[in-house]
Amino acid sequence: MNSLTEEVYLQRIDKIREKMSKNNLDGYVFFSNRAVNYLTGYRFIPTERPIALLVTPENIDITVPKLEEDAAESESLIDDVYVYYDYPGNNNGDYSHHSSKTPENMIGKMLEARRLGYIGADMNGAPGTMGYEGESLGEITGKAVETHSWTEDMRIKKSKEEIEVLKKSAKYADRAFERLRQYIEPGRNEVSINLEMKKKTAEMIVEEEGSLSVSGGKLSYYRILSGSNTYNPHGQVENRELKQKDILLPGMALAYQGYHAELERTMFLGEPTDKQKEYYRVMLEAQKIAENTAAPGVKLSQVDQEVHDYFREQGVLENTRHHTGHGLGLQSHEKPFIDRGNDKKLKENMVISLEPGIYFEEAGGFRHSDTFVIKESGLERITEDPRDLESNILKA
Repeated sequence: MNSLTEEVYLQRIDKIREKMSKNNLDGYVFFSNRAVNYLTGYRFIPTERPIALLVTPENIDITVPKLEEDAAESESLIDDVYVYYDYPGNNNGDYSHHSSKTPENMIGKMLEARRLGYIGADMNGAPGTMGYEGESLGEITGKAVETHSWTEDMRIKKSKEEIEVLKKSAKYADRAFERLRQYIEPGRNEVSINLEMKKKTAEMIVEEEGSLSVSGGKLSYYRILSGSNTYNPHGQVENRELKQKDILLPGMALAYQGYHAELERTMFLGEPTDKQKEYYRVMLEAQKIAENTAAPGVKLSQVDQEVHDYFREQGVLENTRHHTGHGLGLQSHEKPFIDRGNDKKLKENMVISLEPGIYFEEAGGFRHSDTFVIKESGLERITEDPRDLESNILKA
C-alpha cells in the first residue's frame, strides 16, 4: 500500500532523470531504503540483504533478495526484478535448490543488461547494515561512480499529498496524547506506559481507518521519561514507578503511512514547584520565539540564534543541550536542521519540528515539540495538543 498516488512517484522519477541528463549519466543506482521508498512507494525493511534500484532514461529496475521478490514484482513502477537467494550468496550458483549468485553479482548483471556508460549513485555501494560487507559499486562495475544526495535534498520540500498524510499523522499523535493524559497516574511505570500507549495508538488507527499500514515494521517511536530521567533529552525508558509531583516528558514520532509527525510535552503529576513553573514558561516562550521567527526566506541559523539569545537573556543558556529543531517526513529526523551552523533558508512546504529545551538535574527536563508546515505567510502548527501549563498538570 503506497502512501501517495502513482503520479507523485512518476514526477519524482522525472526529476531524477532530469538531474541525470544534466550530469551526463546513463543510469543512477539507489541503495538507501528511504530513497527507494520515496521514488517508487516500495517499502522494505533494510537488513544485511542489500537492495539496489536502478533508474535509467527509459526503465526502473531493482535487485532484491528472494524474500522480497513477490513484493518487488507487485510494484507497478518497476520494470525488471533481479533476484539473489540470500546474503552473502554464492559465486558459483550451486545451491541445491535455488541457483544464486552474490548480491553484487546480480547488481552487476542488472547494470550490464542496460548497457550503461556513465553511472551515478546515492552511495558507492550498499550500506553496511546489520553486518553486510560487499564490494563497492565501483568495484562491481569497474567504473568511476558519481555520488549525490539527490533524494535527501528533494525530500526537504513536501508535496500537497505528503502534507495531507503528515496532517493525519499529527491528528493521531494528538489523539494519542489525549488518551495518555487519561492513562498516566502514580504507581504506573515508564515501561508499561510505553507498551500500553503503542498498543492504544495502533488500536485507535485501526478503529478509525479499518486497517493499519506499518512502514519498516514501526508505527511510531514512543517514549515517556519521568522524574530525574527527563534530565537526559534522549534518556532510556526504565522500569521507574511514577510518583506524585513527578515531572514527565512523553514524546512520539507517529509514522502514519510512513510519514512522521512529532509531538512532545512537558507534564506534571500534580502541582509543579514555582521554579518548575518558571522553567516551563521560559521553555514555552522559546518555542514561540522560534515559531514567530521561522518563515520562508529566513535562515535556519537565525531561528536557532533567536532561541539561543533568549535563553542567554533568561540565564539558562548553560542548560541547553541541542539545537531548535529538524525536518520531518519519511524519517523522524531529516533535512533541514535548525542549527546556528546552517545558513540555508526555510522554504514554503517544508515540514519541521520546533523543540527548544532546557535541562536541570534537580528540576528535570523541559521541552515541547510540535510539527509545523512552512506556509507563505508563516507557520501552521499541525499538532494541536495544548501547550499551556494548566493543560499539562495532571491531577491525580
